[in-house]
Amino acid sequence: GIAVATAMPAAAQDLGQIELYAWAFSLYMVGMLTGAVASGRLADRRGPLPPLAVALVIFVVGLLIAGFAPTMAWLLIGRLIQGLGAGGLNVGLYFVVAHAFPEKTRPLMMTLFSACWILPAFVGPPVAAWVTKTWSWHWVFLGIVPLMFLAAVLILPPLLRLQSTHRI
Repeated sequence: GIAVATAMPAAAQDLGQIELYAWAFSLYMVGMLTGAVASGRLADRRGPLPPLAVALVIFVVGLLIAGFAPTMAWLLIGRLIQGLGAGGLNVGLYFVVAHAFPEKTRPLMMTLFSACWILPAFVGPPVAAWVTKTWSWHWVFLGIVPLMFLAAVLILPPLLRLQSTHRI
């Protein structure tokens, strides 16, 4: 979010449609809302693994579309798809907290999730500015893809254990 805000002026200028700049954020939010609703319904029916897996793939596809966007229209499509994935990831992770932690621990976990926004808020913009200036705005999106694969590898074993306890 915040890192993308730093790179978006360069992207919009490079793609020649600065007037569409705000749509990159609006479409992301529309996607997030839609993804959150769909993910919640799927998590309730199938457990945490299907919505998190689908959301992760959707988010990565959105990153790739945005990162390789040849036009502003493609960047906006990528941002909408990213939002769908982000909404699904958020709800999927909240589902995990609700089902993997005892009730007494859940407020702490939600606090830790909230704290996870603080570091990117401070580090994201200067890193995104450096990446945009050093390589290009494309890498603000593409550079996240390997991190998503790392996250998937790290979360898969405990998620499989949690999934096996979910009653369908």
